[in-house]
Amino acid sequence: MIVITPPERQLVEDVAGDIIDVASSCICKVHLRMPGASEADFRKVLDSLEPAYHQHVVLCDHYALLAEYDVAGVYLPYRRVAEWRNIPLAPHQTIAVGAHSIQELQELPFTPHYALLSPLFDSISKEGYQGNPALLSCREALIKLPYPVYALGGITPEKQEAVAKAGYAGVAVLGDIWSQPWKQLPERLAQYQLPAILTVAGHDPTSGAGISVDTRIANDLSVQCYSVISTLTAQSLHRFVSTTATPSDQLQASLTTLLTDHPVTVAKLGMVQDLQQAVHIVAQMKALGVKRIIWDPILQPTATEVTQPNLWTEEQDKLATLLNEVSLVTPNKPEAQALFGTDDPAELQRIAQKHDVAILLKGGHDTTSPHLVVNQLITSDGIHPYYTHRYDKSIHGTGCMLSAAIASYWAMEYSLVSSVQRACHYLATIFAGQPNLPERQLLCPKIFRGSRKKQHLYFDFDLQYVTNESDPDRLYNKVSQYLEAGGRWVQLRLKEATTEERIEMGLRLRRLTDCYDACLLIDDDIIATIAVDADGVHLGKRDCPPQEARRILGDEYIIGYTVNSLDDLPRALAANIDYIGVGPYRDTQTKALLAPILGLEGISQIAQQVKETNRQFIVPQIVAIGGIRPEDAETLFSNKDIDGIAVSGAIEHATDMGHTVSQLLRDTSSFPN
Repeated sequence: MIVITPPERQLVEDVAGDIIDVASSCICKVHLRMPGASEADFRKVLDSLEPAYHQHVVLCDHYALLAEYDVAGVYLPYRRVAEWRNIPLAPHQTIAVGAHSIQELQELPFTPHYALLSPLFDSISKEGYQGNPALLSCREALIKLPYPVYALGGITPEKQEAVAKAGYAGVAVLGDIWSQPWKQLPERLAQYQLPAILTVAGHDPTSGAGISVDTRIANDLSVQCYSVISTLTAQSLHRFVSTTATPSDQLQASLTTLLTDHPVTVAKLGMVQDLQQAVHIVAQMKALGVKRIIWDPILQPTATEVTQPNLWTEEQDKLATLLNEVSLVTPNKPEAQALFGTDDPAELQRIAQKHDVAILLKGGHDTTSPHLVVNQLITSDGIHPYYTHRYDKSIHGTGCMLSAAIASYWAMEYSLVSSVQRACHYLATIFAGQPNLPERQLLCPKIFRGSRKKQHLYFDFDLQYVTNESDPDRLYNKVSQYLEAGGRWVQLRLKEATTEERIEMGLRLRRLTDCYDACLLIDDDIIATIAVDADGVHLGKRDCPPQEARRILGDEYIIGYTVNSLDDLPRALAANIDYIGVGPYRDTQTKALLAPILGLEGISQIAQQVKETNRQFIVPQIVAIGGIRPEDAETLFSNKDIDGIAVSGAIEHATDMGHTVSQLLRDTSSFPN
């Protein structure tokens, strides 16, 4: 479902409120459309939103703002499609177009991620703008297009069935939503259908994989999941015995009936009897309008140690046919060897280019790093790595979970790159909360949704200890003394160390901080942050851009960002960060002075501007940094806009660290914010 902002809104604040109301109530993209508005007006809307909402926003004008805001993508009306080459689109962003005829869509100079076709019915928002009944009779043409098309114009919940039977992927809504009283908006949005996927997969009697877990994952992400059984398996958690394929006529009848009445954009193909069955299923799904097919090649079920034969050499013709038709293949390393004869990313990219298919090489079987899982999305244009923490837990059906999550996000009209990234984050969140018990099914994912990491933002935030010790044992002892004295925020700063050295030290500190339920951040190293399973990362202006860090880490991690002047604020506020380190307060002995001294006045000025930001909901917390001494705490905390302080040298070089930390904690606790 696509929602378009109402053109009659006059106030920027009203438009921002509309976006929040819609994005909070349903799974959809919001097209930010303000006819005649300036770039400054668009910027005001985006600035007034909490950056987490930017992922829902599609820009309908002023595309240069892509360089400043991490929005979902852009929309081009048909009169502007020639501009597509000049739009600085990142791999994780989408481009959509609008048209008024099938011919316009057929003649596009590029393939968009999705399109809007209008008007199907008489407009609700534009009086006298009549619908085009011919657009309800173009199912065959819509099926042949390589991208999904959403119906626009006079859409109401009651018209969804007619739109679906006409072959549209879904609806784009304008007048019906905004003509409702504000209090009835959530109820009206709920009458529109959720995004939907189809899974064609095996039935696992243990319910740990196959259609059972696909449905659970999709539903957990608020996506409707239709299912067709491809195979029945005889298996338990201990052993895999056999499979029995669903008869082809039964499969065909199920798919035809389902997809004729309930079209989907994205389908996932799981366990099949053989490649011939897979080829038939994919061909039928394509003929019935499915645009994006994910093939999760189950070549070695978890309960068996036998991998299917080398399909690359034995069934090349069938495999090539399949690769030419699917959009994404998700093998692990043994499956990649069986399918392609290699698990080398460069070789796999050549295969991806030849067949115009994406390959997600899953890294769970690669034990090169004991603390990281690296999944690699290999496309014709590049190789995109995704890093997640390696949890020492055995959960049946993880491959099914991942591909079902990718399908769900893809059905929400995220790009493939973004869908894979979000799915990896989602699974990492599930694994983090699962008990490590053998032969245990995946428990309800929603039980574990709360972020343990983000909870640290609301407790003991006043004092952050930034380490400056390079000797591992001395560093460990100093952090131990800090925690023993009552400190609960530690930032591991090892500027001259390698990532491997930060991981080694971080793992020691992670075990230590866990004993105190304390927060551990790592300075300027996202990979180490993930490997250690730290609570977050602190970034300087010369480090990884905060928007990129959020994409890599996901929403569960804390991100802090350094600001040295008012000029740095726009970048910080446009990013989805949790706190801003403002400084330096005075000259510091622990790092080279790279920015002018701000003092109390400069820090207060920046802090006040952040707190007064015209933004819906929350703003980042403020941490004063740089050369802070124990005697400064009272002065700094007398400013109500400062939420915490970060201290390094005063703790590192204290003759009695415990006493110094206790004094700082007493002074900070005297000024509750």
